[in-house]
Amino acid sequence: MFMRWVLGDIYQKLGKLDQAEPLLNSALQERRQALGSSDRKVAESEVALGLLRKEQGRFDEAEKLIRSGMSTLQKVDSASSVAYARSLVALGSVLETRGKYDEAKDVLEAALKLQPKNAEATADSAENLAELANVHFYKGAYDLSESYNRQAFDIYRRLYGEEHPAVAQILNNLGAIETNRGNYAASERYYRHALTITEAWYGSDHPETAANLTAIAQQLGYEKRDAEAMVSLQRALVIQKHVNGGMSATVASTLNQLGLVAFNAKQYDAARSYFTQAMDHWRATVGDQHPFIAIAYSNIGSVCLDQKDYACAEKNYREAVRRLDASSKDSVNAVIAHLKLGRSLLRQNRFKDAESETLPAYQYLVKHVAADNGFLRASRKDLAAINDGLHRSDQATRYRAELKASPI
Repeated sequence: MFMRWVLGDIYQKLGKLDQAEPLLNSALQERRQALGSSDRKVAESEVALGLLRKEQGRFDEAEKLIRSGMSTLQKVDSASSVAYARSLVALGSVLETRGKYDEAKDVLEAALKLQPKNAEATADSAENLAELANVHFYKGAYDLSESYNRQAFDIYRRLYGEEHPAVAQILNNLGAIETNRGNYAASERYYRHALTITEAWYGSDHPETAANLTAIAQQLGYEKRDAEAMVSLQRALVIQKHVNGGMSATVASTLNQLGLVAFNAKQYDAARSYFTQAMDHWRATVGDQHPFIAIAYSNIGSVCLDQKDYACAEKNYREAVRRLDASSKDSVNAVIAHLKLGRSLLRQNRFKDAESETLPAYQYLVKHVAADNGFLRASRKDLAAINDGLHRSDQATRYRAELKASPI
């Protein structure tokens, strides 16, 4: 039974989920029969299978299995053991994937207190830090996310050297932070370094390689390098469909990026189709209230806005705002959704309603993004137009002056 568990773990790390599943499932069943449901090894198998279910997008099962294993480990192995700390990190990663960021943060911080520190820090310590970094990233706390990522980066390099997939994972995280800060050149350097490491380690047809290709394409899309982005995305989609089969969250992410490329090229029917497909994949894997569903609604709203169907834009943006506010109201994604909703109201000449959405978004962006960030510039442009509509010439002049003085 031990060999089944080891082989299942290997296949899972190689991205061969269909081959990993029967091995990990058999290992769990055999351990339950031989050892009983309250044994530490049974609990470890439950956590391992739960993590596989997470990768398969079966989040209810994942959380149930991990919580069961965690409860057993707390009772039989002590609440300070390595295995218990790992189960906390596993639960935190599932909660983060489900968009339950505050709950995930509490769980991961509890786990971090159990980890070795400084020169004694282990790979488990680094994984814990990286998961906590992800939570803060999705909450929009980029400085804190970067700090946790760099701590994990130092541990992984000390343990594994410069060319390990764990190092590539952190490089991808740092790239995502720089993308959201608007520092695209730095972002691309991180992503391409990560891709070089990942492809050399796993090969060209692995899901981690596909994830790197999707991340690069996202950054290229922000720079309007659409042809390059499309090449990366099409390659990623082929890999992901081969590995994952039917509905999957990774396929959804790539479809969403393809939609953004089509949107930038003003191919609105294609963009709407990609965004709708992405939403269908996400809804099947993470449920209807997840922030990913909000992203799809927001992107469809942007198609409506560009096509001057402002009522359609407002409807979709409100769906996005409702989900993002419920998940993490202070995240940058939530703020951008409010900004976009404000623009749809501005286009309908509903100036007071538009101001109530746009002004708080502007105030947040001034504090949290780079001075040349496109959304910050857009908020100033919209506030100038809103104040024109409200006959506040002094305020309109102020925002236009700020827009003119801001870097491009």
